[in-house]
Amino acid sequence: LFSMKNYVLQLTYTEEWELMKMAIAKKDTNLIRHMLRDGYGLTLPLLEAVHRFIDQASLLLIVNSYPGDLEEEADCMLFLRECLEPKLFESVMENNRKKIERIAKEQAAEKQKRIAEIFEEAEKEYGDTPHFYGLMCGENDTLEYALNKYGEDALFKALERHGVLYDDQDRTSYDTWYLRGFSFEYLMSHNHIKAAAVWLTSAVTIHDVENYDECLSRVVNAGGLKDLITYSAPLGYGSLLEDENIRNKVKTFGAEGYKKLYKHARDYFTLDDWYKWYELDAQEAIKYSADMGVPKKWLLKHKHFSQALGFN
Repeated sequence: LFSMKNYVLQLTYTEEWELMKMAIAKKDTNLIRHMLRDGYGLTLPLLEAVHRFIDQASLLLIVNSYPGDLEEEADCMLFLRECLEPKLFESVMENNRKKIERIAKEQAAEKQKRIAEIFEEAEKEYGDTPHFYGLMCGENDTLEYALNKYGEDALFKALERHGVLYDDQDRTSYDTWYLRGFSFEYLMSHNHIKAAAVWLTSAVTIHDVENYDECLSRVVNAGGLKDLITYSAPLGYGSLLEDENIRNKVKTFGAEGYKKLYKHARDYFTLDDWYKWYELDAQEAIKYSADMGVPKKWLLKHKHFSQALGFN
């Protein structure tokens, strides 16, 4: 379909200016305004010509009806600041700010309307199915719509019921992409402690958490330490593992606990800790024997010749 704006986009700057000069020569302010609405650029030569060859009133009509953001046109802004009285310039800029705010609200409303239409059509077509929830909660805009429509608790239960919240058939591992829309407070207050642990430390569900260390402690106090340790926790453990009592509890989780301590609490990880880790998972622990300074005599005794010779 023909579109004037698409047509204008195909014009070169020179071609645009040649056409605009005809409107200036005719002193046709309304035509200039229509051309700007059709996509012609607001330029310094245009403002200069209108100001010099027509009048200031026409200049004000043009800049006040310009559909774009004047603040994005640095040269034009400088010109207007120089040629207009300060109060008049401020009035123009205030009109521009109001216009941009109005446009933003209109665009936001139009976007919400489209999201609502997409969501309602999908709900009508797929109904209460895993496909529907996976589809709608896979995108940020429709996830937000779902949360507003159903509420956190109803949506969480629906995703849980259909298995969408998990990335394994046994439903033991949360899919952080679908967990991301829920709040930490909701998860904690509804006793979804494991989900809260995953939510808090996941690189996928990054949130602006005001007090990360305090939230970690809340998870631990609610019985979620094991969930924190057995999950990969890409965002780490803050100052949690600086607590000796916590570190001792982490060791009771076996090889995974020692691995987390090695990775996230190296300053507290001793050679004795490494030996215990080795007893639980020799294959993993041996990878870090050099960093831990395991004696060569011990390595030879346990037939780790490559490590003893410094090859690994």
